[in-house]
Amino acid sequence: MLAVRGDQYLRIVKYKICLLKFAAHENILEEYNNHTAYVERRWGYESVWKSILKLIDLPRQLLQIPARNLADTHLNNLLSYSDDETVSKDFSDEQKTILVQNYINRIKTKLNSSNFQQLITEKLGASFLRHLPIDFLSKDEIFNDNNVIRNIATWLHFLSPVQRDAISSKIYRTLTDTTGKIAQSNVPSRLTTDDASTLNMIARTMPSLSTRQIINAIGDRIAPLLEQSSIRDDQSCTTALALLNRTIESKRTSNRYFRPHPQLVQRWQECYSGCDLSNLFSNRHDLKELLKSHPSPESCENLVHEVKKEYDLERDVSAQKLREVSGEYALGSIYDTNEINNLSDDLMAELGRDEKTLEKLGSQDLTPNEARAIINKIPRSTQNLWGKNMLGKLGNLIPGLDNAILKQILTRGRGDLPSLFNNTSPSFIRKLVPSKIRLLIDQYATEPNLAKYRQLLASDHAKKYIKSETLMRILQLTPDVLRLIRFTPAQASAAITKRLGSEKPFDGSLSSLGSITNFINGLTKTDVEKIKSEESLQAIQQIFGSAKNRNIDNQMQSNTRYAFGNLLRRGLQTSEAAQKPDDYIKGLFREDNLVDDLNPQLFTTMTNAELDAINRLDKDQANRFWNAIGSIREPVCCSFVNENRFRLADYALKYYGSVTGDIDTFKLSQLGLFLVTSLRASDIRRITTDALINKINYFKSNCFQPVKGEAQALGARLNDALSEVDDELKALYLDLIGELAAYLPMDIAASKRVIAQRTNYLSKSMDKLQNREEACKIPNTDEFLSKATHGIKQTLVNAFLDQRSSSHLHRDRRQANQKQNNITCQELRRMGSVISALSSEQISAIADDVLIQCIGVFGAVKDYSAETIKQIAQKYILALQNQGRHIQSFSQSELYELNSILTGFTPNELLQLRTEYFRDGYFLSFIGNLDNWTSAQLKSLAQLALSFEQRLTPTLLENAGKILCAIDEQLLRRIPPEEVKSYLSILANIECPNEANANYSSTMFDLVKTIYQNDILRPHIFGSLGVIAAGLKSADLGSLSPDLLNFFPQQALSRLPKDVFKSFNNDQLQNLNIEQIKTIPNSLLSSLNGKQMAIINQILYPFKTSEELIKFSEKTTNLNDNGSIISDARTKYSISTITLWLLPIISAIFMHRFN
Repeated sequence: MLAVRGDQYLRIVKYKICLLKFAAHENILEEYNNHTAYVERRWGYESVWKSILKLIDLPRQLLQIPARNLADTHLNNLLSYSDDETVSKDFSDEQKTILVQNYINRIKTKLNSSNFQQLITEKLGASFLRHLPIDFLSKDEIFNDNNVIRNIATWLHFLSPVQRDAISSKIYRTLTDTTGKIAQSNVPSRLTTDDASTLNMIARTMPSLSTRQIINAIGDRIAPLLEQSSIRDDQSCTTALALLNRTIESKRTSNRYFRPHPQLVQRWQECYSGCDLSNLFSNRHDLKELLKSHPSPESCENLVHEVKKEYDLERDVSAQKLREVSGEYALGSIYDTNEINNLSDDLMAELGRDEKTLEKLGSQDLTPNEARAIINKIPRSTQNLWGKNMLGKLGNLIPGLDNAILKQILTRGRGDLPSLFNNTSPSFIRKLVPSKIRLLIDQYATEPNLAKYRQLLASDHAKKYIKSETLMRILQLTPDVLRLIRFTPAQASAAITKRLGSEKPFDGSLSSLGSITNFINGLTKTDVEKIKSEESLQAIQQIFGSAKNRNIDNQMQSNTRYAFGNLLRRGLQTSEAAQKPDDYIKGLFREDNLVDDLNPQLFTTMTNAELDAINRLDKDQANRFWNAIGSIREPVCCSFVNENRFRLADYALKYYGSVTGDIDTFKLSQLGLFLVTSLRASDIRRITTDALINKINYFKSNCFQPVKGEAQALGARLNDALSEVDDELKALYLDLIGELAAYLPMDIAASKRVIAQRTNYLSKSMDKLQNREEACKIPNTDEFLSKATHGIKQTLVNAFLDQRSSSHLHRDRRQANQKQNNITCQELRRMGSVISALSSEQISAIADDVLIQCIGVFGAVKDYSAETIKQIAQKYILALQNQGRHIQSFSQSELYELNSILTGFTPNELLQLRTEYFRDGYFLSFIGNLDNWTSAQLKSLAQLALSFEQRLTPTLLENAGKILCAIDEQLLRRIPPEEVKSYLSILANIECPNEANANYSSTMFDLVKTIYQNDILRPHIFGSLGVIAAGLKSADLGSLSPDLLNFFPQQALSRLPKDVFKSFNNDQLQNLNIEQIKTIPNSLLSSLNGKQMAIINQILYPFKTSEELIKFSEKTTNLNDNGSIISDARTKYSISTITLWLLPIISAIFMHRFN
């Protein structure tokens, strides 16, 4: 083969392409073929073809050639590189897609069931099958033939998830006797055949099926199915529970000695809250693995008893035995807090010296109170010996550490942090009191090798506790280290100033932009508008175009995002020399391929006219756009208003042709997680129950932030799914539903027996909804979420107690009622957090000794009503008084056990606590960070905290938390400046009761303003003020630049006095962000005038054109006496009168309801 010079080669390529296009269009293929043969003889066939692919935009060329004019020989040449290695080097995904599309169009007329294998699976091979057109798989009638289905099913593992979902419903029909038959666990459908290929078909199809469909397909062939290599132990819970059902049924009916691989059983137990899998293990020592994997082990009393018996832990407990069984759970699952307190000091001292045992204990999902109980049982002398490497092993025990011990460990150096400090465990960081978070950040955040510790700063909650001085030290780290941190906008603004210099603000140049790439979320919309139109696309690609920066703007606020969206629009208009959306939108699909390269959240800023233009593009281009939108993940997905999400989902449904009719698994897969979680209530009701169960994790993701209508629609469909299966499957379906049970209607479509079995698991699952990061909190508009959760917990409580009563039917009704009233501590523990929904009568019926013994169970629950928590507290105090005890006799450990129940004590009762406890920073951090204190209660606690000296010591500032809300103004003003700066990150994040907040914020703002002087107006300092910024006075507003409003702390904005809030000028209001406005209560919005509300609307709906906003405003103002507004969210607002002075109230109500 002869060598080719570069210039010769390029001419050959261009000439060949020109001839290819000319020949195809003019039908003179013979001349083209002759030329091709000459080039290939002269320069070498394979070399030319492969090199052409590297130089040309093959998809663009092929799209211009009608498939009928593309010679088979040339298409075959392109498809001939079918081995994975060659294809991956020489073809892009886009090229492969176009090639396969052209090939399908070419052979479609002659394709039939007889030649399908030859023309499709054999011809395309593993490398090209993944690029079969979705429409071909989902709509072509050839896939109604069973032979074709069996052939394509053997290649399912090579298809993408969307392709698999498109074809799986047809494969399912070949595997079962009937379609749509309700699965009964005891009468499964038979397979069409029992051969290995059929079993592989089942295994490969399962990821696209619901639990009941998998059960139908498997029938009674579970044993041979589990032997298939395609069965993995990392299945989704939808699949795992189906396999478990078939396994249990097989053991019950035909194969009592059948035992699947232990790893499979462990995976199943992670999804299954039942307690009856012990007979699946032949080795009894493996029973501990079930507790290790169990989602709610405290509900499995019999299983715990079996494990204790197996390891002889019922009588003689030793450290060695605990090491054997502790796996990762012993003291959390086998022993409750009371039992831990009864373990001997010598035993706990021995365990405290064993790093491996502590590491296993720390990996349990312990509550702070459980962690405290374990830590307090380990002698202080043992804890004093812990070195720096112990911190990484303590894990969930850290919340129970005394700060003095934590500081002592930290003085010995930086050991590894527990793996719990990462974004997948946001609930862990919330177990830590603010003082602990601050200590850890100060120790680790300035480590040069920050890559090792950056998970500490992954949580938005943790970032709030980075004080200004620490931030400045962090910014001294090298660029390679800083790029690993995702700063808040205010912190990123400081990083920009540090990088560019305080005397050189951002000027919009590409060079400035390139130097602050990792801090882009610190720019305001004013900054972004400085970028020149002719450089806009370069700027967009520089920031959002590379793979490593795709998530750089996770913390970006909405105004900045929309400013970049406008920049993208200007760039497209300039590059395409066009102003009409239909013309300039095509620029997304030019050679630089912006649609696939850019962070897709930029596309959410498009106007309706631009989305219309997208849907008028050719199918390949529009599909790539909507695939990008559907791929948006958390936390970005949480930062859009519902109306924007609804309209994006509407446009996607329109493009996919799914505006009407059922929405099945394939259609959900097409939409992707972001668009599925953005569906309206009416569209959620169209989702088939099988599709809903298959894609249930979409709705469990943080991206699903329903308002009342969407929550109720999802709950109704989940209840429909429950109603379609029998009781044995209902239990499995409730396990799948998990936290989504909060949205179920009160009349759950399951028996009380089944509901009672799942009480603990469902209560624990629903509590997850409260542990989300701030950015993805579910809006509790009109308290719909708290009311819905409380209602379901009432249903669970009643089912549990009714089932408990019915288990004693052999006794007469009076005995049964007496038994029901005498509920035990163990039963309360099994009920979990649903005890917050116990009625007044049910609480009154609890025996005093049970309440005293089990007060820790009540104290671990937080979501009581004020009346309920007061009743429990008073009943507890009275029970102890009946035993001759008084509040003054309460030990610290007893107060820790009381936990949230302490907030039910009256102010006078709190004053009876022993004052010496309040010298202890550990105790202060516990009691001062409890929620739901009233101002009167905090005044009592403040009196106790100041009983030794009338000043705010560092111990109080660091640990007292909400107690500081009730401190006298003069004492607050006497805090030394250096201590204010040192503890500002803690003081700024104290959430006082509403009645106490105004005084605390006002006093602290004056103090901070005096200390920081003009520096308080620096974004990173002002943005770190938290609730203190709510102390702004009207006279202070003139000193706030409009850009500074971009960094106004959200928790302060929602607490501003009305007279201050309505005094913002228009320029200042225009710099607020959607994230900030979503937190503003209706009482504040109602204080704005019509012009101010128009600005708020413009911020919330920037995707609307000026004309649309004018119509929107007219629709708001031109109502008749019986008029109504129906928003895109389909929420109806009725207003009785229309007068000009009511306009702000009308707008505020609309915004509050809509958010």
